Amino acid sequence: MKKTLYTLFLLISLSIVAFSCKKSEKSTTNPVVTAKTPPDVSNFLVSSIVPYVPGSQGSVLLSSSSLAAGNYTVYYHCSYNNRLNNLAATVTLAAGTATLVTPVLDTARFTIVTVDSIRNADNLTAALTDNNEATLVVGTGFLNSSLTSTDSFKAVAVWSDTTGTMLRIFAFAYPPTGHLHRVVNLYLRNYNNTGISSNFTVANPIAGCNYSSELPGSTQSTYSIYGNITITATFPLLTGNFNITCLDSTKLIGNFSCQPPQ
Repeated sequence: MKKTLYTLFLLISLSIVAFSCKKSEKSTTNPVVTAKTPPDVSNFLVSSIVPYVPGSQGSVLLSSSSLAAGNYTVYYHCSYNNRLNNLAATVTLAAGTATLVTPVLDTARFTIVTVDSIRNADNLTAALTDNNEATLVVGTGFLNSSLTSTDSFKAVAVWSDTTGTMLRIFAFAYPPTGHLHRVVNLYLRNYNNTGISSNFTVANPIAGCNYSSELPGSTQSTYSIYGNITITATFPLLTGNFNITCLDSTKLIGNFSCQPPQ
């Protein structure tokens, strides 16, 4: 009987010791804490998607291979023809891209959208200083042009204006990635609101063209030395064509249609 009681006492004692050890192990284990970090914007790009129509919202594309998928708050502002400050919007980044939709843009021509910072779900913010701007342009008219047999572009932001008797047709083109902007300025010095064909040279600059293309970090500009610009109609749309050779041997051949000067 004594032996049985002693065995029972020993088993209870060992159980208490084992329980105490486990409890001690639990109380001394440190919990794993994951450090919260700001958004990683080391790879980030803002680019234009489509032209906007005055009186409607604009859109820009946000691209990043360094940001994790999820919801972010984007702080941004609009400048140039539409000036809007202290804007904020929630975007969802998926597969490395997100769309930022602006408020209604009332004014025509250019609007520059600048992303100032981005905040993640942990309420941590990262400021942006590079690749954080995109230019939105009005989607009216078109200008088709070829530079070579393999290089052509279409501008869908085209408008015209006059200063005295000089007509200017301005076209702004960009691909969806926003990496290459192309700007074409056509001008005629003897415009009189009727159809006209103007052959020009450097010695007889009654018409002409300035052309530029912009890549990240560099700009290429050139101007015409000879060619022809023809206005075929002035109403309801200003339409015409051109065949131009520039100083750097760039050839611009194409046609256009846009609203006539107001």
